[in-house]
Parts: sequence; structure tokens; C-alpha cells
Amino acid sequence: MQKLYRIELTTSIVVVADTERDALDVATNTSTQRDIVRDAALEAGFPVEVFSPSELPEGWDDDCIPYGGDGNTRIAELMRPNAEIRGRTLADGPG
Repeated sequence: MQKLYRIELTTSIVVVADTERDALDVATNTSTQRDIVRDAALEAGFPVEVFSPSELPEGWDDDCIPYGGDGNTRIAELMRPNAEIRGRTLADGPG
């Protein structure tokens, strides 16, 4: 059975702005972020297996569809069997 993993992707960019706040505004703009993902090389961090919704990245919940799957199966459907196979409940969290 496939497992769920959380992986952080990072990159460094250069922006032009008048102040640090303006630079942050440029970097957090949704349109800019789409351009960054298209243009920049992203570095993948170490995979961390996910056992409960509290371990999902910000903005993700158990109703989301993870990357790399069949495109239809939601996290909740994958999380429960994985936790049960490992003798855990969803409330156990990492460990």
C-alpha cells in the first residue's frame, strides 16, 4: 500500500522592491509564485511520512488529493488504512 509523505520544496529568488515589506509582497503574490514554480529549480527536502491531518502542510486537509496518486483518491482515504496497518489511530500522530 502506498504511504503519504510531506516534503518541503524550497527555492531562492531575487525581487526588486522599495522596502523589505514590498519585497515580501512581491514574493507572496500568487502570480509571482506561479512564475517562480515555472522558472526556478525547487529543492526537495527529506520526506516525512504523514499519519494524521495535523501533520499536513498549511492549507492542506484530509479532503485534498495528493500529488503522485490516481488524481481522485483523497488524503483521508489513504491516511486511515496506512495508520491502521501500522497499528496506530489517526489521533496518535507521529512517532
